[in-house]
Amino acid sequence: MLRFINLKEDNPSLDYALALVELEIENAKIAGDHVIKVLHGYGSHGKGGVILVEIRKLLKQLKKQKLIKDYLSGDGWECF
Repeated sequence: MLRFINLKEDNPSLDYALALVELEIENAKIAGDHVIKVLHGYGSHGKGGVILVEIRKLLKQLKKQKLIKDYLSGDGWECF
């Protein structure tokens, strides 16, 4: 099953966005979900805001710690 987090809609602070992503990863594990799609927006200049940058850092760290298997950034995945 696919889990979806829309950070763009709520316009959260960075700390809240990071905490929400970590919480949803834990919830996905409990529910047996294998995929989470995170919509974060592209910032006010269309290049990616601080949430984009920090979410990617978080995912990289979680992968290194083997808490997640992998992640894909949306700009490199043409099906979306």
